Amino acid sequence: MATSLDDTDCWAWIFLARLEARQAGRSAEAGRAAKEAFRVAKSDRERNKALNEISRMQLRSGNLAAARTASEQSVIVARAMVIANPSTEAKRDLSISLERLADVALKENDLVTAREVIDESLAIRRVLVAANLQSTEAQRDLSFALNKLGDLAVSVDDFGTAQRAFQESLEIRRVLAIADPASAIAKRDLSSSLERLGELAMKRNNMNVARNAFEENLEIRRALAETNPNSAQAKLDLTFALNNLGDVAMMALDYKSARKAYQEGLKIRSELAASDPESVQAQKDLLVSKQKIGLTELKSGNMDEAKVFLTEVVTGLKALVERDPARADHEVDLAVSYNWLGHATGDVQHSAAADAIEERLASANRLSPDGAKAIRDARNYVRPI
Repeated sequence: MATSLDDTDCWAWIFLARLEARQAGRSAEAGRAAKEAFRVAKSDRERNKALNEISRMQLRSGNLAAARTASEQSVIVARAMVIANPSTEAKRDLSISLERLADVALKENDLVTAREVIDESLAIRRVLVAANLQSTEAQRDLSFALNKLGDLAVSVDDFGTAQRAFQESLEIRRVLAIADPASAIAKRDLSSSLERLGELAMKRNNMNVARNAFEENLEIRRALAETNPNSAQAKLDLTFALNNLGDVAMMALDYKSARKAYQEGLKIRSELAASDPESVQAQKDLLVSKQKIGLTELKSGNMDEAKVFLTEVVTGLKALVERDPARADHEVDLAVSYNWLGHATGDVQHSAAADAIEERLASANRLSPDGAKAIRDARNYVRPI
């Protein structure tokens, strides 16, 4: 355990919180470790980082009010740090805290606050770049801030702003990747920007643009996976690229191509889950792949196959909920999957189970607007005749 060496070390508790968060059924322990980090913090910077960690853990658990409080306190501490010593590090820490607050505000659908803090963070990132044009870290940080702005713009259907933000981020990341062609991080960042632009193009119904972006993304991620055959992250990234191409094919009603892409991704995720059975995220990723194939079968009219995959998804998500009841996102996913299984089987008991989960989460104030929308969209799907 990280704290066995010194349980008065804030950074050890933060490390432990992140470690616990990756383990099955350890969300509560992760949250306690983050709070302990704050309790033993000896400096404003340690308090700032501990508050960010508390916010992240509370957000994972669906406790939006607690996440908001921690994020706001983190910003207050970070502002004080900048006033006391307007160093590059202090300004960077403030921008990170602002972005954490933006994450919470977006979950709460507080778009006004989200835009305000993202704009402030972006302004800080631009100042830091201007102060050190040779800094790769500053350029990379700016690209992340631009992506935050783009993500917010997408959420309010401001596709023009999103396009400009994502495009600027992409251009920065192309330059960084060219400057350091051996850097796997630079290539991964570039692929992430291509992914965002592809997803935006899909929303704008520009399928050719989306496909081109996703194909370049897939090429990069295949190369990274081949170069780093022992990297679980590289393999997982490859599955996201495959799923993106599958999603484009689904929108074009090309179920054969979609199924092929999803099945390749499923094979990789099955191997990843088998190699790390205690990883909640690996199990969750596997279930996402199964659901994508299940929906492909559902929408193409293959109900028997759809039932098989969607039943496996529901069973798997129920297990995740039982292992870690503090994770509201697992319950939201379970409600969504119950609705999809109801469409495949015609059994109203599945939709009733979804309704019960939604009501329970809403009554406990643990249902985000995004979660409610996901459940509603699955419930309102019109089954093909």
